[in-house]
Amino acid sequence: MERGAQRTVGRQVAVLLSPEAVADLHDAHDRYRQIAADLADAFAEAVEGVIERLTLFPHSGTPVEGFGDLRRARLTRFPYGVFYRLTDRGEVRILRVLHDRQDRPSGMSAPPTG
Repeated sequence: MERGAQRTVGRQVAVLLSPEAVADLHDAHDRYRQIAADLADAFAEAVEGVIERLTLFPHSGTPVEGFGDLRRARLTRFPYGVFYRLTDRGEVRILRVLHDRQDRPSGMSAPPTG
């Protein structure tokens, strides 16, 4: 997806990706592609699975303690978390997609926009 990409499926909620989330996804995909193309494809499918789930169940992510209304949805088979907030319009705004070993940036403590 491109920067600021939006995805809407039927009556499901919209999912918006921040430019940082898009960059995170590209970086992770590139790292997995260097290992094996099939692994990169599996990573992309896992991300798509999380996005699809969030369109249906936007509250399904686990609240992140100490970060207000920030939630994390984990990828299956990969050590990554999708960090997101719900906007005032009920959209899912994905802020970052980070490896479990990465620190959560303080910027995610800011209130959601939109």
